[in-house]
Amino acid sequence: MNNKEIKFSNTKGFRGFLLIGGLAFLIIMGYFYIGGLIKANRLKSDCTETTTGLVYTYPYSGRNSGLMEKRVGAHYEVNGRTYSVMGIDSVDHRPNEEITVHYNPGNPEDGYAGYAPYHISHLIGALSLFFGLMMIVAFFKLHAERS
Repeated sequence: MNNKEIKFSNTKGFRGFLLIGGLAFLIIMGYFYIGGLIKANRLKSDCTETTTGLVYTYPYSGRNSGLMEKRVGAHYEVNGRTYSVMGIDSVDHRPNEEITVHYNPGNPEDGYAGYAPYHISHLIGALSLFFGLMMIVAFFKLHAERS
């Protein structure tokens, strides 16, 4: 019986997974990351007016968890109409606290609370781009070892 050590990382299938998976991460999640950046930059440039809003919490059910969480948003008023922004940092703000809301004077429902617009796709996209790059680097490292 031959006692050869099998290195899973040097198999063609695993290297193919690293390359294809890494490229998929880069393309798909890069799309979300860039989309989030574009939306945040658009909000920052369009939302030139400010008003004071009140922080509120709202229930949020995680996609697969089924658990109800509390998320934080802000209600604000422009020209007698009330609007809402959702997804502000819950660590820094408590319900009924006043917060500065930046809004688009041409379309007041476009707005963000706090210092800068933020979209969750920034974080998800950045992490996914990192993992995609690491998978591709691992592919080339294993490919070089194999040669």
